[in-house]
Amino acid sequence: MLDRVHKISEIVASFAIVGSLIFVGVQVSQNTIAVDTQADDAIWSQWTGLNSLIASSPGLAEIITRGDQDPDTLKADELLRYENALAYLFNTMELTYRVSIRAGEEESSEPAMFVIQQNMVKPGVVAYWEKEKQAYQAEFVKWVDKGILDEVR
Repeated sequence: MLDRVHKISEIVASFAIVGSLIFVGVQVSQNTIAVDTQADDAIWSQWTGLNSLIASSPGLAEIITRGDQDPDTLKADELLRYENALAYLFNTMELTYRVSIRAGEEESSEPAMFVIQQNMVKPGVVAYWEKEKQAYQAEFVKWVDKGILDEVR
C-alpha cells in the first residue's frame, strides 16, 4: 500500500512539474511581448518627439533647412540647435537599429536606413556625421556608413 501511494505521489509531482514549466513558458512569452511593445513605444515616441519639435518651432525648421545646406552659415546658437536636432535624429535611428537587431529583425530597421539615406546627401548632415560618429556604437556606425555607400552607388 505504501509503495502504491509513493508511485501515485511521483506521478502527481511529475504533472505538477510539467504544469509549472508550462506556466513559466507562458509567462516568459508574455514578458517578451510586453518588452517588445515597450521598445516599439519608445521608438515611436522618439520619432514623434522629433517631428513635433520641428513642427512646433518654425525657427528650428528654418535653422535645420539652412544647416543642411551649409552649417557654416549658422550663428553659434543656431549651430548648437542644429547639432542637437541632428543628435536627436541619429540617437533615434540608433535606437531603432539596436531594437531591430536585438529582435533579430534587421529588416525592421529599413525605415531608419531610408531616413539616413535621404539625409546623408545634405552637406550639413554629412559634416555632423563625420565629426560626431565616434559617439555612436561601432555596429551602428558601420551600418550607417554601409547604407551611405549603398545609396551613392
